Amino acid sequence: MSCLSLERLYAYLEGEISSAESRDIVGHLAACPICRDAVEERRRMLQAIETLPGFEVPPDFAKGVMDRISVAPARAKVSFVRWLAAGVAGFLAFVAVLSVIALVTGQNFFQFFIRFNRGFWSYVQEGALVLAKFAKLVFLFLKVVQQFLGEILEGLGVFASLISSEAQVIFICASFLLILAGGFLWRRKFLVEKNHEN
Repeated sequence: MSCLSLERLYAYLEGEISSAESRDIVGHLAACPICRDAVEERRRMLQAIETLPGFEVPPDFAKGVMDRISVAPARAKVSFVRWLAAGVAGFLAFVAVLSVIALVTGQNFFQFFIRFNRGFWSYVQEGALVLAKFAKLVFLFLKVVQQFLGEILEGLGVFASLISSEAQVIFICASFLLILAGGFLWRRKFLVEKNHEN
C-alpha cells in the first residue's frame, strides 16, 4: 500500500472510511513510521481543536464588514492582457452588430461597412475640427490670463514704488494673514459640511 494522502488520512481519523479500508490503513501504519507520525500529529491537532471554546460571531459582524467595504472600495489593477482581450471582444461585438444590421437591412455587408466607414470618418473629421477650435480658445484664454496677470504685477510694482518699505511689509503681512484666514474658514466650512452629511 502506498503512503496516505491527506484526504485519506483525515477520512481515517474522522471514521469516514469502510472497515476493510481501515484495516488496510492500520496495517500500513504499523509498517510506515512516516504515516504513523503524520496520523499522530493530525490526531493531536484535532484533539486540540476540539478543546477550543466555541466562538460566536457578533450579530452585526456582516453589516460591519459590508460598511467597511462600501466606504473604501479597492481598485483592482487590470493587466494589459485583460485590456487587450476586452478590446478584441469589443471589436468583435462591433463587427457582429454591423453584420446583423447589414442582414436586417438587406444590404451587402461590404457596401454597408464602406458607408459606415465614410460616415464615421466624417464624424471624426468634424470632431477634430471642434477639438482644434476648442484648443485655440483655451490658448487664447491662457494668453489673456497671462496678459492680465502681467498687468496686475506691473500695477503692484507701481504701487510698491509709491509706498514706503514699512508699508510694503505691513501690506504683505496683512495679505498673507487674509489668505490664511480665508483658507482656514474654507477648510472649516468644508469639514462642517462633511460632518453634516455623515
